[in-house]
Parts: sequence; structure tokens; C-alpha cells
Amino acid sequence: MSHNASITFDICNKDELLALSQVKKEIADLEKFAQKNNFTDIFSKEIENIYTQLNESNLRIEKIGGSHTISSEFYIINQEKNKQIEAYYLELDNIIKKVQNIKYTLNLENELVNFINLEKNKIAELISQNGFIANQAIKNLFANNSEITYNTVNKEIEKIRFREFDQANAKLYKESLKKELNNLGIEKEFKIKLYSDLEKIQTNIEIMDFSALIKSIESNFFKTTLLVKDVEEELKKIGFKTLIKKYTVLKSSNDDVADQFVISLKTINNKNNNIVINFGLNGTMDYKMGNYVDHLCDADAEKFITGLQNKQRFIATQKITRTSTTSRPIQRAKKMKVREK
Repeated sequence: MSHNASITFDICNKDELLALSQVKKEIADLEKFAQKNNFTDIFSKEIENIYTQLNESNLRIEKIGGSHTISSEFYIINQEKNKQIEAYYLELDNIIKKVQNIKYTLNLENELVNFINLEKNKIAELISQNGFIANQAIKNLFANNSEITYNTVNKEIEKIRFREFDQANAKLYKESLKKELNNLGIEKEFKIKLYSDLEKIQTNIEIMDFSALIKSIESNFFKTTLLVKDVEEELKKIGFKTLIKKYTVLKSSNDDVADQFVISLKTINNKNNNIVINFGLNGTMDYKMGNYVDHLCDADAEKFITGLQNKQRFIATQKITRTSTTSRPIQRAKKMKVREK
């Protein structure tokens, strides 16, 4: 008898709060750097706005934490909660993008601040939103002896946004991105894929987006490793130990769908029962329990899933398939119900 399941986990508040604390540290480091190098007259207001966004994200997570999904035979769509989760992730991505854009500007293009004499706070906002593109726009205006204002910079940004970047201008950025990738808190198998992606980018918007992309992947990897740790702990309680842990990139067959980064575990107990588990960086987990007699795999699955719920890891969707040598696969899609605290 084998037991396969595909699970999507509900958002985990404790993981998100830890991730937000890491983002807060990066904002604080950015603020110190700006103060040390006398850039506060341009970026202080924008950094203050980013702190406000971060506080709103913390409040949103606390609000989302008012309910969790648990296994049930009923299905209730909590539309408001889903909207809050979507808004939270969009806001978090926006915060990461702004921090990265300002960081790269101050580290690589700090001389640009000498060109900005008018509407400093408004132009700082353009830089935080557009990074590399905004910096190239300011350079273009300066080279053409054009006035550097919010409107002129904004128009130039839209003019060059989707153009192929100038190799000389992009070289410094790409070298810096490679260094950041080298120090990124992810496994080397994922870094290799990102190094390859970096070499393929050609347009201004692609190079701007890349710095935010790698930090988002790092954040998702961090949260996924916390899930993996909890799963290993719960499996250990029912007698399983990890034999193999590997990191792979699954190539997408659709050009419009990104390749998937996967963390895989192979675990076994002293009865030679095995569980193979694959984790996506998007809160998904697929597992296969094999070499079981009768339905004992169900009992083990129930134990470790219950253990995960006790660690505040709740299931949003779950699909189970059972197979044996004498029967066809039996599929059961479990539906979830929202439980209010």
C-alpha cells in the first residue's frame, strides 16, 4: 500500500514574522548607510515610508492570524482572508524591491545624488520604485543638460523601461548582482540556476527586477527551510530519519511559467517504510509513503500532519491518492473549513 498526497499550506504567521524581522534589519542597515554617507536629505522620507509599509505588513499578518484552515468534509471560501494574504505578499514584494533599488543606487550610483537638486523626495520615490532604470534616466538627462525634476525623470523612465540595456552601464550592476548571489542564503543548486538567468537578461526592466527577485527567493527559501525543519522533527517522532536531502530545479515546459525550486527529502524507519517529500518554495508539499502493509501509512500520515498543525502549520488544500498491487488508485480531495480562533 502506498499513500500519496499533495498539500498546500495556509500562510504561517510565525514564519512570516521572522521573515519580516529580517527585512526590518535590512531597512535599518540601509538607513545607517544613508546617514553615514550624507544621503538622508534625499532618502530619509522614502525610508520612513518603507518602515510604514513594514508596520502595515506586520498588522496585516496579525489580522490574517485570526483564522486557520483545518481538515474537514466541508469547504468554506474565506474570500476576505485570501484578499488579505494576496495584499500582504504584494506589499512584501514591494518593500523588498524598494530596499534593493535604494541599496544598489547608494552602493553603485551614489554620485547621482549630486545631480538631484529639485523635488528630492519625489525623485527618491522614483528611484525606490525603478532602481536601475531611474538611475539610467537621471544619467541620460544629465548628459543632455536637461533639467532633472520628478516629471522629466518619470518621462525618461517610461521611455527607456523596456529597452535593451547598455552593456557598459549594466556591467557594474551585473557584477554586483553576482556578488550578492554568491552571498545569498540559498543552496548552490539554486544559485547556479540564477547565475544562468542573470546572464540571459537583456532589458532595463529585467535587470531592475532581478535584484528584487533573488531577495524574494531568499526569503521564500528561508521560510521553506523552517517548514522542512518542522516536518523532519515530526517524522522523527514517529520513527523516521532523513537519508537524503537534495535541492533541484524543475524545468517548466511552459515559457510563461517559472522553473520551480524544490527541496526533497527521502526518509525511512526501521521497518523499511519510506516517505519521499518534495517542498516547493511557495508553501506546497508533495509526499509519497511507500512499502506499507494495509493502511498503516494512513496512521503515520495522520500523526505527522497533526504534529504540524500543533506547530501552527495548517492545510489549505489536500489531495490524497492511495494505490496497492491489487487495486486501482483511489483519489480523495479533502476540503477545508475555516476555524476562527
